[in-house]
Order: sequence, then structure tokens, then C-alpha cells
Amino acid sequence: QIVAVLRTVKFTRDIRGTLQLTSYFFDEENPLYKIMLPQEKFVPPKFWKLFEDEMSLRRLLMDLGMKHTVSDVEIIEFAHTIELEARGKTSVSELRKKSSALFKKALKYNATKKNSNLLNGIATIKFVFPVKIQKELCDYHQPLAGERDLVGIKGSLIEENSDHQYLIWSSMPILPTDSLPQSHLEHLNKAGAFHQPPCNLVAQNLKNICQSGCADNYLRNIRK
Repeated sequence: QIVAVLRTVKFTRDIRGTLQLTSYFFDEENPLYKIMLPQEKFVPPKFWKLFEDEMSLRRLLMDLGMKHTVSDVEIIEFAHTIELEARGKTSVSELRKKSSALFKKALKYNATKKNSNLLNGIATIKFVFPVKIQKELCDYHQPLAGERDLVGIKGSLIEENSDHQYLIWSSMPILPTDSLPQSHLEHLNKAGAFHQPPCNLVAQNLKNICQSGCADNYLRNIRK
């Protein structure tokens, strides 16, 4: 009963000094929360210093509603956030950090939750940074995705063969999957990613590069 009552009481101040319900806060020890959320969403450091046993206090706050486990709904929200931030002024380095962390978490979540449909739910959201294309290929023709461009899972190529870059770099993005277990790759495939470059996109890439001129020996050698 005491816990139930405390859940309705604003007794913890946020970084601005405003009293909040415990359910307002997120656990900063969760790596994804720490990367994705602003500092105001965490319990201020000075609050923890008021108590000797921080571990017991943290468990109590979790019982009172502090969020500590990432849900599928939050993963979807975070994916939309990254997609939106990519259109703004957030630095590429910050976006890459968020994108990488969320992509890994989404794959892990999908693999550990029975009958999870998470990847299908985020498959069309552009929150993943594709594999960086070799410089020589970029010099010859710009890749489909630029430095700041994010891509979705659906319609992208699973990175299983580095030579695939030569076939589709101007027509199809490649997901950063070279170090993932096979089970994750299969889940990505079910969500709309490709194991092999589709013939129509290989043809489109050929069409693109054939329209590029070879103004010097450097570019002619790349074309060979």
C-alpha cells in the first residue's frame, strides 16, 4: 500500500528543480536510455548523494515506476526520433552513435522476445546508417546514400559479401550487418532486407555508372 501511495506522490526533483512523479524518470544505467534521452529525464546526481545505499534506492525507484527496461514501443519512438533528428542539425557523430545503439538493441530485442514483430514495425523508418562505400567507387559515382542519409531496413541489402558494393552502390543501401549472427540476418530478411542484390537494382546501378564520364585516367582505371 505504501508503494502504491508513493507512486502518486511527486517527491523527486528533476534537474530544473521541479517535483516529478517517479514514473517521469528513466534509469540512466540503461545504455540505450543514456544515449537517446536528454539529461532532464534522469534522476539528478545530487538526489542519489542524499542516500548511502544507492542500489537499494534504485530498486525502490524502479518499484515506484522509474523506467528501466526498454520496450518495443520505445524502440519505435526512438527510431522516429533519429529519423527526425537527421533532418535537423544534430551532428553526424551523434546520429551515428544513436543509430548504431538502437539498431543493435532492436535486433537483440526481436531475437529474445517470442513472436516479436518489432523489426516489421520499424522496417520503413529511416534510422540506420548504411555501410560506407569504398572511396574509389564514390569518386566514380556518388552512392545512393550520402554522409547524412539514413535508410530503412526494408529494401536494403544485408552485408554478407563486400564485393556486392560493386554491383549496387549507386542504387541500393547496405545495412551494417557483417558482425551479426546468422539468426539476426534471417530476421532482417523477413523484415524486407535482401540477402542478394536484386537484378533490377544491379541493372539500375549499371545504368547510373554508364552515364558517368571518365574525365581522366584515375576514373578510367576505376571503371575497368
